[in-house]
Amino acid sequence: MRQPADVQRVLEALKAEDMNERVERLRGRLLGILPETRRFECRLEGGKLITGKVDRSVLNINAFKGSLENKSACLEFRVVTLRSNERFLLTGGEASDAETEGHAERV
Repeated sequence: MRQPADVQRVLEALKAEDMNERVERLRGRLLGILPETRRFECRLEGGKLITGKVDRSVLNINAFKGSLENKSACLEFRVVTLRSNERFLLTGGEASDAETEGHAERV
């Protein structure tokens, strides 16, 4: 990829219309978060496992993890789609387990 035509071909392949970003709220269970790498695993209600990173807007990762881990919750994600690949960034959530005794906990 040393020729200008090669660079132009790569730029054409990465056009902005190939990328989409949206916010989604999905019901599921946060299985865990690695605090150093900020990676998460979540099992959605339908059984699908999703993985990704916790967004930098979540400042206190330990409090976030403690309030949502292994609880049924409505989780908020920023989903970035590039062609057919989706990347999930966990931005927030609201626990809805019986453990919260009817009080939704927003994080």
